[in-house]
Formats: sequence, C-alpha cells, structure tokens
Amino acid sequence: MLHAKMLKNFSLIAALAVPCLVGANPLPGDHLPDDPLECPPSRTPDAGAPLPPSPAAGAEDIVARLRGTDASAAAALISLLPESEWNSVQRFPIQPRVLVDGERKAFSGPAFLVERGKPVNLSIEFEIPFHAAETKSQGVDAPVAATIVVRKVIWRGGENDRFTQSSDGNGVFRSLSTDGRASDVVVEVAELHIVEGSAPILFSGTSALTLIPGLLFDRTGSGQLEDYPIGVYPSETSGGAPSIVRDHATAYTPPRLFYRIDESTGLSILAPHVSLVLLNPPAIPGEGSEGAVRYIAFDKRMERFWSAFNQIVMEEGLDAHGLRVLRGYVSPNERARLARQGVELSEFSRHLYGDAVAFVLDNNRETYRTEPRMGDLNKDGRGDLADVEILAAIAEKTMKETGMWGGVGICGAFEGPGPSTGTPYLHIDLRGWHVPFREE
Repeated sequence: MLHAKMLKNFSLIAALAVPCLVGANPLPGDHLPDDPLECPPSRTPDAGAPLPPSPAAGAEDIVARLRGTDASAAAALISLLPESEWNSVQRFPIQPRVLVDGERKAFSGPAFLVERGKPVNLSIEFEIPFHAAETKSQGVDAPVAATIVVRKVIWRGGENDRFTQSSDGNGVFRSLSTDGRASDVVVEVAELHIVEGSAPILFSGTSALTLIPGLLFDRTGSGQLEDYPIGVYPSETSGGAPSIVRDHATAYTPPRLFYRIDESTGLSILAPHVSLVLLNPPAIPGEGSEGAVRYIAFDKRMERFWSAFNQIVMEEGLDAHGLRVLRGYVSPNERARLARQGVELSEFSRHLYGDAVAFVLDNNRETYRTEPRMGDLNKDGRGDLADVEILAAIAEKTMKETGMWGGVGICGAFEGPGPSTGTPYLHIDLRGWHVPFREE
C-alpha cells in the first residue's frame, strides 16, 4: 500500500495533473508538449504568485512515462505507480459521455449535427458506479484531503481532425473533413484515485461519437451546393408571397445549413428512433440507391420532437416500428421535378425548410418497409382517416409536451410517386405556430 512519503510525491504530480482534462492526438511530426498531460497555458501562475514546488526527485521520470502516445489512458496512469503496486489496483469501468457545445446525448455512439469549419467544444462527464464508490469508502480512515485524483483523457479522430485545448481543460474540435463527410471521434478516459492506506482505484472507459458537418448555403448564388443542385428558394418578402409568409418571413428564410446524406451519415443515430435517412427518404423514389449522395436541410428540433412522438406512440399501446416517413425534405429543384410528374407542392411548402414530415403508421410487418400505407389502428378493418386522427391526437400531445408547435394535417391521399400513392397520412411541421388542418 502507498505510504505517506509516496503519497506526498503523488501530490506533487497531481498538482500538475488534476486540472488537465485533455489528452493528445499528435500527428506525425507534431511537437509533443513539455507537459505530457497537456495542461492548458492558462494554468501558468499569475505574475507575483508563488511558483508551485518542483517535483520530488525521480518524479520527472515517472511523469515522462506518459509521453508514450501509443499507451492507453489507463496504462498511462498505472505507469505512475511503482511497479509493485500495479497488481493491487482495483479497476472499475465507466461510460464517459461526450457533450458537444453543451448538448448531451445519453446513448451509445450518438451523432451530432455541427457546422463545418466552426470550432466545436467537446467536454466529458461520467458517473462513478455506486458499488465502486462503496469500495472506495470502505476502510479508509484518512481525511478526504489525503485522496489524490489524476485524470487522463485521450481524443482520437480522423486524419483531418485537430484537437486543441481550452482554458477550462476541455477539448476543442477545430476542423472537419473538407468534403463535408462525417467525422468519427473516440474519447478514452481514465481516472486514478490514490488514497493513503488503501489500494489505488482506477476508473476507465471509452466512448465514440460522430460529427456530421453542415455546409453553408448561399441563397444569392446559383442554387448549387458544391456540385449538388439545391435550386433557388422563393423570396419570403416579395409582394407575390402569401401574406402568411410575409408576416412570418423569418420562418420562411431559406435554410442556412445543409447536411450530406451518404453511406456514412444516413444511418447515424441523432436521437432514439431518429436518423437523417429515416426522416428524409428520397423525394423521388429510386434515387436513394447504394452510393447515392444527397444534401438536405434538417431542423435540429425535429430530433427531439420525433423521439418524443415515438415515445408517446408506444405509451398509447401502438407499435412505433411501423412509423414510416413518406416525405421529408424536398429541395426547390426536387419540387420542380415532382411537379413535372404531376405532384404539386406549394411554393412555400414546409418540406422545403427541413422541418416537415408526411408519414404513416403501418402495422403490416410484411410490407411496411417497402410499401408503407396507413395501418388499421382502431381495429375497424381498414386504414383510413379515422386512423390518421389517432396519430394527429398524439402529435398534438407531443407539441404540448415539447412546446414545439406547427402544422398538424390530416390528409386523405398521399401524392406519390411511389408505392404509397393514395394512402391517408399525417403531416406535421414545426413552423412555430399551431395550424391544424384537414385535407380529404
């Protein structure tokens, strides 16, 4: 067990290490920082303040072991201990959660929508397991001040990723892939608790997330996003716009960010029951084949709304697996192409703004994936408007609970193209004010 002199030496090491929450992701040729735990520059003592004591003899050699970039965070911290103590370390797994700009998603492998080229603040939180806390407190008579905590965090990403430090010790993700593709990030966390008179305790775990960068769209340009044709948006302030549009012009401003849907991003989970491709099937069936790339606008509020809607569907005793979106985002270019096929969407349809979905709940397990149609929810032998009304009531309840209001439309026949043509369906959007309507 550690004795008082060894604990004192660790106190000096921890004085350098405790606030350092960021590990390195050095690239070939990068200069390693003098402090392997990468303490931020803001920790430099103020002018006139007393300098911290120098590490005890030999402590520099112990800390230097952390320079090995191939070592895991847990191994780096265990290497701080005398070799005779390595086998006595009590290990407990933890599940670190990564917050992106303060946004928390408490499930495995989440995806976050961010803006390409804009710095993103990544921070970490985790809870010590209850049984581990019990173990830590047993048989320890030393005061709390005798506990030393050393933390090591390692960020890993793609070859184009850059991690730098912020003054509060959190990582800052500085750049994304230049082609707008998703970027996978892995964070490894280890925390060593050294208590006088007790065996060291190590908490460690790994978590991963995906960052999907949104690309800026210039409404004054040709309607192209890189090489993809979005089309030209109608003017929300022109005299030809309906009065409802002019009165709510900010709600009809063209989307600012567009997200790439491809094999790597389409199935990334944004929230329970929410992925980009699930809520945004191809506007024209057959165009979402393997390897196809699309750019869509997507209102991030839809993540929370759709997840809450799914939860209420299940609470009502319905099978949420049958929820199938027939139409999500439609670009101005796609709207024009649909018109040529006889499908008319209004010039200012909410589908152009990334906050609208048209969908059904199909309880036919054999066909709901390939030919979704409104199911028989009220058990009267047919799927019709009465069943859509059940979904509309759930949508109204979801808007009330989430505080996100918009259109709730009970619609008699979906205008294809595709296998769902003619089915009754529900339209919802998040335009910002409540508009119930019915189209038979």
